[in-house]
Amino acid sequence: LYDTPANVFVAGCIGSPEMNFVGGDEARRAGAAMLGVRPEHLSITTGDARWTGVVRHAERLGSDTFLYVQTQTAGELTVRVVGKTELGVGDSVGLVPLPGMLHRFDDRGVRLP
Repeated sequence: LYDTPANVFVAGCIGSPEMNFVGGDEARRAGAAMLGVRPEHLSITTGDARWTGVVRHAERLGSDTFLYVQTQTAGELTVRVVGKTELGVGDSVGLVPLPGMLHRFDDRGVRLP
């Protein structure tokens, strides 16, 4: 269920924080109606990024930090960073999904191969 959710409903129910969902042109470019990526499957990069944005909020929990990033094309994405990070509100970041961890869903919310 976690690694290969059958549909958007299952993908959104499993995991905390929940999976990020991206629709619109971003999803269509990937041949889907909706894309999903879990916060722990997004990496911050200084190189080529799939999405760029600004940190809106940083939730520091000790063992993890959750960054809430307002992107230019994918809306707000939650990113899990293991441990502490120097990144904070107002910082610009680039985000890239880990290889093989971007989920695609059709217009009925069903997982695409």
